[in-house]
Amino acid sequence: MALVIAIAIAVAGLLLLWLLRRSPRPRPRPPGQSHPGQDPARRKAGFVFIAGSQPCEPATARAGRWMPAHRAPALPLAGCSGPAQCRCGLVPAADRRARVRRQQSERREDVRFEDGRRQKTDRRNRENPWDRKSPR
Repeated sequence: MALVIAIAIAVAGLLLLWLLRRSPRPRPRPPGQSHPGQDPARRKAGFVFIAGSQPCEPATARAGRWMPAHRAPALPLAGCSGPAQCRCGLVPAADRRARVRRQQSERREDVRFEDGRRQKTDRRNRENPWDRKSPR
């Protein structure tokens, strides 16, 4: 009887070990959904606030301003004079840092490779009074 219990415990332990060690299967994506890193909609870094046709005072103050996604306000805005007919909105804006921001390949290229920048003599080999041995 003890042998049967020991075998059952060993089988249960091996089964548990196998379940814990196997890698989790990736969930299948719904059709039409691309990889999150490649989806242009997921690269939106923020929003531009668009005021409606008859904007209230808070909407006029924010009109045309870019804001990061985590600071996008809930609509209608607090203090909106006509929340039932509010036509304000947020338009997704792409990450402005995604494009190349340098105007040319290397700005310091002229400084690094101009002629005559190095001295002819090695300054480490100059006669240095601190290098002389002092008499004892």
